[in-house]
Amino acid sequence: MEWTKSSTDKTAENILAFVSFIVAIIGVFWSAFVLVRLWGWFISPLFSLPVITMAQAIGLSIVVNFLRGTSASKKIDDKDRVEYLLRAIFVTLLHPFTALVMGWLFWKLLF
Repeated sequence: MEWTKSSTDKTAENILAFVSFIVAIIGVFWSAFVLVRLWGWFISPLFSLPVITMAQAIGLSIVVNFLRGTSASKKIDDKDRVEYLLRAIFVTLLHPFTALVMGWLFWKLLF
């Protein structure tokens, strides 16, 4: 007898996939916003470069992530998917927020 997933399991997987997609989109724009701010506070004045737009920040992030490379992801068990998603949401939102707050503090103190 083959094991098949119930409709509840498939629905839960679809919901997790949708939430992951939305978090990824929000993360891209949130990170780009933070990059635009940090660029305007530090890079533009320091190197006399123009400020960048959101589109340029997204493109720059794509290039940096490409150059940085990615690690092979491990297979995630069904029971760990929600925990993994919550951790990804936390990191996706908190890391840029921390950079923004630290950058803002240094910008206010230094300039």
